[in-house]
Amino acid sequence: MRKISRVSGPTLALVLMTVFVGGAATAAEPDCIATGDTEAREACYAKMPDTQIAACERVRPNTCLPYKEMHVLSAELDRLSRDIRTAARKRYAAYSAEDSAYLDDLSEYLDASDQTWRDYRDAECRLDPFLQGMSRNEAASLEEVCRMELSQSRAVELTNRLDALRQSSD
Repeated sequence: MRKISRVSGPTLALVLMTVFVGGAATAAEPDCIATGDTEAREACYAKMPDTQIAACERVRPNTCLPYKEMHVLSAELDRLSRDIRTAARKRYAAYSAEDSAYLDDLSEYLDASDQTWRDYRDAECRLDPFLQGMSRNEAASLEEVCRMELSQSRAVELTNRLDALRQSSD
């Protein structure tokens, strides 16, 4: 009779990742789940090839893809804010003659609005999984899905603002 040995949690996880995701994490391929900081985790997943993300999602839905997509969305939100600032400066350049601080204030208010919105998004998305009664193990992935969905809505909102600024300056 063969003796069956027990496999510990970390060893089993390594085996499953090797089988389902195509290899264990190496120094060149870090374990993104173990990355504590959300932005660093997003950047880590953003570097993964789509085939590896798809394999990860088959094993644990909403564990990898939302982080990769949030990395792209964060850059898009930053770009939209920069473009709004540029369009507003162009549109309201004449205001500087009578109010020299106008454009600086506008820029400051835009930064404050962006930061306040991100704080709101992050707080709402931290709360939401707990209000739904999710376990802590599920909460991080659900939080990231929430962040992604709210960021997609914010991108639409900022795009509309940018379009309005550009149309009014034509």
